[in-house]
Amino acid sequence: MTLRIMPTRNSLLASLTPSSRAALSQWMTPAHMAAGDILIEQGAPITELHFPLSGTLSNLVLFSDGRAAETACIGSEGLSGLAAFLADAPCAWQVSVQIPGQMVRIPVTPLRALAEADDRLMRRLILLSHDYQAQAAQTAACNILHSATQRLSRWLLLAIDRAGSDEVPVTQADLGVALGVRRSTVSDVLHEIKASGAVRLGRRRVHVLQRARLEHIVCECYGRDKDRSRDLGLVD
Repeated sequence: MTLRIMPTRNSLLASLTPSSRAALSQWMTPAHMAAGDILIEQGAPITELHFPLSGTLSNLVLFSDGRAAETACIGSEGLSGLAAFLADAPCAWQVSVQIPGQMVRIPVTPLRALAEADDRLMRRLILLSHDYQAQAAQTAACNILHSATQRLSRWLLLAIDRAGSDEVPVTQADLGVALGVRRSTVSDVLHEIKASGAVRLGRRRVHVLQRARLEHIVCECYGRDKDRSRDLGLVD
């Protein structure tokens, strides 16, 4: 696999003009991302950005008592640390690998220079930033108003949409962190969803069998996420 081909698996990189892609190509470094890898530390400056080709990233807010909560999921539609990059400020959350896969790394400096010169790229970055912040706001509201079953269904649907696979390699502990609930709650909810026929549970993975059944269970937050990203032209 060559760098000439790899970027097309990330929608943002694929949207670049040929000249902009050529300008960035010398800075692109392919890498594997393993589940749990920390790509950006909370409170740290942004030195490089990560463009998933497969798998997903998670924005996590960390607390002093050791707890954490997920605010957004990032897949092959975009990149890590975007709001901090645009603001030229330290990242206010941790970015870690949620679902393993492949990615491209690009240092901040050449990408910033290109974004300042390429209005089309800057527009795409602003749209993505809006989409991620809207997803985080929707997550905050969802966590307050909706059941753990609805929230887990939303998480699974977002994950398979952005990872491009119906099989999600994830542990109950990971899901507990993502949803901010106890592992026992995750176990109860997973078995409830399994009983509906929507998913099959395996060792350290969840396989979505009947997407329509998950969409029947999920709250309206998922539809808002999906419609917004599509209306912005970020996903099909």
